[in-house]
Amino acid sequence: MPLPKTFPESPYGMVRHSSAPKMAASRSGELVSGAPRHPGPVAERAYQLGMTRSDPPNRRQLLAFACQPGTEVLDVAHKFVEGYLKLRFRPNLAQRVTLAAYELVANALAYGSVAGEVGVEVAETPGTLEVRVSNEAVASRIAVLVERVQRLEADSDAVYLEEIRRSTAGGLRAMLGLARVCHEGGCALSVVKNDRQVVVTATVSK
Repeated sequence: MPLPKTFPESPYGMVRHSSAPKMAASRSGELVSGAPRHPGPVAERAYQLGMTRSDPPNRRQLLAFACQPGTEVLDVAHKFVEGYLKLRFRPNLAQRVTLAAYELVANALAYGSVAGEVGVEVAETPGTLEVRVSNEAVASRIAVLVERVQRLEADSDAVYLEEIRRSTAGGLRAMLGLARVCHEGGCALSVVKNDRQVVVTATVSK
């Protein structure tokens, strides 16, 4: 299916296919670039981390943008990704990847550097759809993120149930978002880090 001529309407207006990134600001955060089908901030950071060297040759970037942390950024990013995926993929698949994008961006905003950009990329291969989120963070928080992803890789169902029980009891829900990506979204999580940069990828079969 060919890409639509325009992306779905979002709170910052229409974004059209162009080799020049579009710029638009929200009240509390700024979308600093959006370059569908062209190398974007996430792709550039992934390359710096050595991720693109292992990407399959038939992997195709569908959507990429970066935003500055702000109180409205999560909602704006969520609606943008959700609207685009609804146009391109069947409802169940679009919903699962939208959930992954929401939780990964929320995690990046909650634990990342307030001074750095959060990058979002959606890409596909013939058999998978994935979302990557990149951000800067201090080494201690990156170490915690890596440990959490490793726990989810070992037994995502057990972690999910543990986080639900903790949430019901009024405790901290530090891992619930990531656990939802695996348990409810059916995604596999992976993480790559280098110094203060970290990229988390959620991959789901089509």
